[in-house]
Amino acid sequence: MSLSLSVNRPTLAVLVLGTPIAVLLTIAGLSMMGDPGPSGEVGVTTRDGAIFFRVVPCGADERVRSVEVRIGTGRPGVEGETVWEIRSESGSPLREYQVGETPEGFVETAKLRSLRAEGEYVAVVSEASGGLELLTAFTPNSLQPSRWEVSTGHALTEDEFARVDPCHN
Repeated sequence: MSLSLSVNRPTLAVLVLGTPIAVLLTIAGLSMMGDPGPSGEVGVTTRDGAIFFRVVPCGADERVRSVEVRIGTGRPGVEGETVWEIRSESGSPLREYQVGETPEGFVETAKLRSLRAEGEYVAVVSEASGGLELLTAFTPNSLQPSRWEVSTGHALTEDEFARVDPCHN
């Protein structure tokens, strides 16, 4: 008996105990080389007592669907509660967002709750094209003006952040 498979996307086939039964697990968005990660970057900084997010998408025409702050859990893959969120049905070309403010074209879907200075949070940006969310962890009292916290955990200067390759994946 032979088994033939034909697929057009990464698929993992498992033969169970040598039987002709095959279990197929399709892993969308993953290649055999591993998770490609999101295409883009979100930086977090503070200015005049406010927190700002800057989105650097891989595609220059990419639009932002939602921006939010979640409580950090410290556990990969485990999402914390949303403490602020804005959404744009049509997507927005804006690249910088002030936490707690609702720019034109957005609707606030979760009103900002107080952020603890020493709390751990995650900046979350969803792009209109779908795909993986852009995530950057931050603690409000560790943010510094003119330094951008990025997804790698580094704090970059304005010039360094301007040179980030958002298509690094």
